[in-house]
Amino acid sequence: MAQQFDVLTKILKLLLKLKDSEIPFLGLLTGYLFNPSYLVTNNDLQPVARLKKEASFWGRKFEITKLAETVHEDDERMMLGLMMMILLERRRG
Repeated sequence: MAQQFDVLTKILKLLLKLKDSEIPFLGLLTGYLFNPSYLVTNNDLQPVARLKKEASFWGRKFEITKLAETVHEDDERMMLGLMMMILLERRRG
């Protein structure tokens, strides 16, 4: 009985060491099930755009929806900020 417990403990420790203490395949499922959505607001706290992660195993699909008109200069800053956020979210999964 003690040998079985030791073997199970070693297997569990091995699984937890993989991928920075992440349980394998669990990250794939959570990336498919949990899809965050972010709201971009202007200085008046009015919603301007929405960034939404779509369901995918690898976390590579995002949708940007424009909710209101903005100044041209703000459009460029907003897109650059959203692109950076998408890159960080893709890395996170």
